Amino acid sequence: MFTFLPEGERAHQRGLVRRHIAFLYALRDELREEATDAALDYLDDELARRVRARTHTASAILELQAEQLQAAAVRGVIDNFQALQLQGLLANLAVEMGRAERIKGTAFPVLYVSMVHLALWIFLLAFPVAASAESGYWAILYGTLLGTIFVLTFRGGLLLIDPFENEPTDVPMSAITRMIEIELLERLGEDEIPPRLEPIDGLYLM
Repeated sequence: MFTFLPEGERAHQRGLVRRHIAFLYALRDELREEATDAALDYLDDELARRVRARTHTASAILELQAEQLQAAAVRGVIDNFQALQLQGLLANLAVEMGRAERIKGTAFPVLYVSMVHLALWIFLLAFPVAASAESGYWAILYGTLLGTIFVLTFRGGLLLIDPFENEPTDVPMSAITRMIEIELLERLGEDEIPPRLEPIDGLYLM
């Protein structure tokens, strides 16, 4: 968007960038089912009012972007080819948003989890019995080691089913959003740049 808009259209550039940052924060909050004003902080009062009136904040912000791009094309700020490219970018953002929401909204079959859990424990109980004829009491140790590995793997898989729940193992959306925010604001030449998000306890990012 920086290369498509001329330098004389700084206000237009700034508006596009700030609405994009608002979109990122809105999508983050919707995937995490949080209610913050991070997205609205990047919108003026009128646009914030329009966004509040909508159920899906991120989609509303994309529509605002499309309206502004259409207005820029009508004014001749960008040509038809540039408008088409930028509208295609918005369409791609909508597609990726839909994919993330499908991941968020797809319920993992409870029966599948239950059956895997049952099969795991049947194996862990049967293995020492089956191996005791050859290994004797060592079969208990082998079964314990295998059981620990399988149970931890199973629990790790359960944590990865929902990557947007704001857990330590989830996608670090806050850190990703902040990084994009910093890069865009620096490119825009803003004076107030938020700091990077540091790992919590030096281990993970949220």
